[in-house]
Amino acid sequence: MKTISSLALVALVVCVVSVMVACVRAKSDHIVKIGAKVLRLSATEWVFRESEQPAVTANFESTRRSKSTQFSQELTIFKVPMSADRRDGLHVSTSEYVEAFVVHENAVTIQVRVDRGSYWVLTRETFKADRPMLIDVSRIIRLPTPEQERALVDAYRAEVDAARAWINNNL
Repeated sequence: MKTISSLALVALVVCVVSVMVACVRAKSDHIVKIGAKVLRLSATEWVFRESEQPAVTANFESTRRSKSTQFSQELTIFKVPMSADRRDGLHVSTSEYVEAFVVHENAVTIQVRVDRGSYWVLTRETFKADRPMLIDVSRIIRLPTPEQERALVDAYRAEVDAARAWINNNL
């Protein structure tokens, strides 16, 4: 009888320790170091994704997805200054650029880039075309005209502004 209770006690301790370790991991932050700068992303809100160039980028995918999105939000932190060729799309402020295009029928992809000087951040979200649009998004538009891009950005202005605000407040 004592042997069974000892084994049960050991099993219980192992389970409790496993749960405690899992809780600590779930509550910890992802840390991205860029020189002296330390960026933190909540592990409960973001999943780290392996990068082909970990010295240059840190990739994450959101654990949350709204009903209006087709896929989870992607976030890439580039650990180098933003180059001129990355300053594409609509220049919405001194350090922010927005691109919009259609790579999936009836869905609009929005990319927001924010230049932070020694590093820059890119977020990408694909939204279901669930609202009135000034252009037809039932076909793929990989390289929209400036007018098409402006119409797409305007249709998703609240989402663009939310992404810009989140980056500026958190990274």
